[in-house]
Amino acid sequence: YFEAVRADLLARGATLLDEELSATFGIVRCTAPLARLLGYSDALAKMTDGSAREVMWFSHYAPVEPPPPDRAA
Repeated sequence: YFEAVRADLLARGATLLDEELSATFGIVRCTAPLARLLGYSDALAKMTDGSAREVMWFSHYAPVEPPPPDRAA
């Protein structure tokens, strides 16, 4: 499922930092906007028949492109 997971992360706007693939496991390290990763656990489970595990943590704040709509209007 390595290539499918990698492609899905790229489609979600991720920037790949590191990849590791062996005969027994694959690791993809990336940064991505949190808004694009909401619900990713379920999508990953479906994509990999429940065999993948994800680890996610907050790294930093960054501007959103495009900016969110003005709520004051």
